Amino acid sequence: MPARHADGMSIWQFTRFRVSADREPAVLHARGASLQPCWTARPKLQAAYLIQLAEGDWLDITVWAGHAGDAADDRSADPALPASRTVFFDLIEELIGEESGVIIREDRQPDHQLERQPDHQPGRR
Repeated sequence: MPARHADGMSIWQFTRFRVSADREPAVLHARGASLQPCWTARPKLQAAYLIQLAEGDWLDITVWAGHAGDAADDRSADPALPASRTVFFDLIEELIGEESGVIIREDRQPDHQLERQPDHQPGRR
């Protein structure tokens, strides 16, 4: 999970797309190259996840440092649009959808409540 910005807000962007298996290596390379300038851009990219779904679908998740007053869907403030992203998006065969939003609540299990499994000791029951 990415660290939160000082004001506690991160903008999560979800892009679902489809690409054929023969284009996957090129798409993966282009995506990696497209993220490089975003790590130091403003707003700053905090994390990026790429999830392979069924039947050639992919889910690209990017997390940006947000600031109070940022619109989650303000594309003009999005550093994912420079030329480096153009190559990535040109390789995508079908853009299924894009959405973005701000996490308003995060629930995690506290560390002290995690169950610990007893260590297995050979010969002991």
